[in-house]
Amino acid sequence: EKISTRFMTLVQQQCRVRHDVSFYADALFVSKGHLGKAVRNAIGMSAKHYIEMAIISEAYTLLADDNLTITQIGEHLNFRNPQSFSHFFKKHTKLTPTQYRLNLKF
Repeated sequence: EKISTRFMTLVQQQCRVRHDVSFYADALFVSKGHLGKAVRNAIGMSAKHYIEMAIISEAYTLLADDNLTITQIGEHLNFRNPQSFSHFFKKHTKLTPTQYRLNLKF
């Protein structure tokens, strides 16, 4: 459980810039497989899914700020381009970032 706790803390600190499980496994000095098993046993989801949910959570927070453009948010979350951020966001939320932002106003 220590590994999963350290993993979750590290994800909260790094998910804006690091999206890959390998980074977290290396940072915790364990294999990807070991990290995956520890996380799944502790919280019932894969390490990758946990990272993705942390990124979505950050995106929700950033999208609430009307002063930031979708492009700026994508850059802030370390996506290669606005399209990759929009695709990632829609895959996980079924809404585009713009649709989500519009829904916040109602």
